[in-house]
Amino acid sequence: MQRAEKEGLRALERELRYRMSRLHSLKAGEDVPADLAARLAAERLFARRRSDSVLTDECLLAAGEAEAYYQYLLLTELQEGTVTSFKAGDVSYSTVGNAVERARQRRDLLAAQAGDLLRDPAEFVFRRV
Repeated sequence: MQRAEKEGLRALERELRYRMSRLHSLKAGEDVPADLAARLAAERLFARRRSDSVLTDECLLAAGEAEAYYQYLLLTELQEGTVTSFKAGDVSYSTVGNAVERARQRRDLLAAQAGDLLRDPAEFVFRRV
């Protein structure tokens, strides 16, 4: 990765972390899962962006923030070890899982809206060796 790309990735990570702290009341620099989630989302967004897309595009940043928050919820649930759902026959019980599901739906919606700026993750490239 080139130096300019690394700087772009770090700036994207900082922006996603700022947006998460502003929208979801997470304290910047004090919440390790939130910092990790912002890093994961920035790396994923950076890898999926089209070469001609601008990283400061509002639609792209909103999709990145939604991805970061989704990753944050997954990380905190894993860290806390909480059971999110239980099913016995026809009876089911769910706690925090609804928040994760809503975050996943929001992430998918915003990623679809930013679709023109992102490559499809299932997109294959065939090249001659």
